[in-house]
Amino acid sequence: MKQTVLKSVRKINRKKLKHAKKSDIDEGRFENLDGPIDTQHLLISTMLPPAVKAFMAELEGEVEKLCGSRYQHGKTNHRWGSQNGSIVLGNQNVALEVPRVRAKDGAEVRLQTYQDFQDPKHFDQAVFTEGIKKVSQRDYEKGVSQIANSFGLKKSSVSKKWIKATAKKIDELQKRSLKEMDIRAVFIDGKRFAKHGVIIALGVGSTGQKNVLGIYQADTENSASCLNLLNDLEKRGLPESGLIFVVDGGSGLNKALNEKYLVDDKKKRRAIRIRCYVHKWRNIEKALGAESHKALGLFWALRDAKTPQRPKSYLTA
Repeated sequence: MKQTVLKSVRKINRKKLKHAKKSDIDEGRFENLDGPIDTQHLLISTMLPPAVKAFMAELEGEVEKLCGSRYQHGKTNHRWGSQNGSIVLGNQNVALEVPRVRAKDGAEVRLQTYQDFQDPKHFDQAVFTEGIKKVSQRDYEKGVSQIANSFGLKKSSVSKKWIKATAKKIDELQKRSLKEMDIRAVFIDGKRFAKHGVIIALGVGSTGQKNVLGIYQADTENSASCLNLLNDLEKRGLPESGLIFVVDGGSGLNKALNEKYLVDDKKKRRAIRIRCYVHKWRNIEKALGAESHKALGLFWALRDAKTPQRPKSYLTA
């Protein structure tokens, strides 16, 4: 039974994406990723279209060095169509149609740029979080530039044009009306960089559509800043009642939710608060250290149990 529990924890259902062609990317017909409800995942998905364009610019630059300009025959190498492939941007897999290069003797020439972006270690979490902090401070262009750098993109391939375009898009994201989304659940997740706290809020609508609602410079331990972000979300169209909030254990955020939505009063509350199981598990993992794997199956068995028998059967297995 333990193996079954572990397997169910790791299994993540994702929508199968078509491989984006260069023409699709150039014309902005690039699909965002689908996947689990995760604040960082959705934020990165919002950033992917311009980041993919920058990656393709780097890749095309390498191909041009190897083969010369497009439609010209290289002296030692030549273009050889394209193939379906994938890269990793911000720890997210992205399906792309990538060019191929062959040497005069017919041997496949490996593209170093493509190889580099297949390594998840290319993503710099610290630089990404610093970029989020800039965005939360409304310093969009510097934030977007740092987020692009955290993906492993060279400054030469990240044009000022798309930095400004993406900064404008994020500014619109931060200010847009939420009324049309029909939000039913809100996930609030705190990220930290050194002493700075950043909160990312995402919402799930009645259709299941997930949207990043906003990025705020705040700390889940600071009730005043958390209350400000809740007021901002409501001002932009978040319903005044009937919501489910999924949060971590931050004392300030929980205090703000109780002050605004009376979540601790079962008779008067205007919203329901649920503790995020992922954060709970991380706390257990941190407390138990190397022994945490022994509690993994039991933790998820308790969470998923519909009757007392399942966790009991796990304990006796």
